[in-house]
Amino acid sequence: MGTIKVKLSSIQPQFKIYESNNSVASQKWRWNVIYFGKIIGASSEGYSNKADCIKNAEKLKEILNKVF
Repeated sequence: MGTIKVKLSSIQPQFKIYESNNSVASQKWRWNVIYFGKIIGASSEGYSNKADCIKNAEKLKEILNKVF
């Protein structure tokens, strides 16, 4: 039997890239995944530069695009 793909919603999750600023020494870039106004995912680590954070978030976005 084949696999059936069911589209959950036409609304795609949104990604928010932000710089955490708890203190100057620990400023790191992070991402959140937001779906219907709720955070459903967050980076498990902070990234020293924004490009690395975006690259990591884009990997997850590729996976989520297959689901949503």
